[in-house]
Amino acid sequence: MKFCKLEKCDNQHYAKGYCAKHYAQTKRHGKPLTRTRFDSNGSTAYPLYTEISLYNNRGSEVGRAKIDNRDLRLIRGYKWRLNCSNYVVSGQRPAFYMHNLFINKRPFFKIIFKNGNKLDNRRENLEYRDMRHLYPDRMTRYINQEKEDLN
Repeated sequence: MKFCKLEKCDNQHYAKGYCAKHYAQTKRHGKPLTRTRFDSNGSTAYPLYTEISLYNNRGSEVGRAKIDNRDLRLIRGYKWRLNCSNYVVSGQRPAFYMHNLFINKRPFFKIIFKNGNKLDNRRENLEYRDMRHLYPDRMTRYINQEKEDLN
């Protein structure tokens, strides 16, 4: 029995030396892809932080998100990507922001990045910004609703 000619592939031969998956990639892209959109994000650990590699649909690396080493367990099991605003979001639907995993979201507060880098999701770079002054009417409604819920 013949197998795919790529080293790490143990699938059965389909055509021109490739399995069905790699043959389809060759027809579509001109070569077999090294990564697909289903592959997990890679990570590189450093003494103080870990970098998570972010890829586009073509398998090219488009960025690296920084997180604290202690937060690595929180992001396991998720596929991460960049959205159109360059925030790191989960690949699942509905998508959620990576930085919201590390700091509990509070109503009328916005999480900002101290150094302005949206890829730097280390806790030391995340900070709450009070936004209540922008929504005074909503704030009173929110407080009244909380009082009603307590009674």
